[in-house]
Amino acid sequence: MFGYLAGDYVLKEVSRVLSENTRGSDALGRFKGDKFFVILHKTDAHGTMQYLQKFETALKKVNFCFNDFNFDIDLNYGVTSTKEDDTVHKLIDRSYKALVKAKKSRTSNIEFLL
Repeated sequence: MFGYLAGDYVLKEVSRVLSENTRGSDALGRFKGDKFFVILHKTDAHGTMQYLQKFETALKKVNFCFNDFNFDIDLNYGVTSTKEDDTVHKLIDRSYKALVKAKKSRTSNIEFLL
């Protein structure tokens, strides 16, 4: 909507807030353009929800402004947990399916697929 430079600005800000709110024992990275992943070490569903609430609270404090235009952003979250027989590919696939479902949802921007 605002062009590549604005998109890059948003990605950098989201990345910064993720980084500031993620523990050193967790893994954080960018995956496919505008998607990020966070692997929360030794965290159950309740802890994951606490993390997402903390991140969302921190993100709401950011004043997104590009070329003198203020705007808000909305994010969607696809969440899964590891299973004993998981491969990286299975984990990514479940997370991505949950994300797609969250994007299509009219009631929630967070989708768990276990």
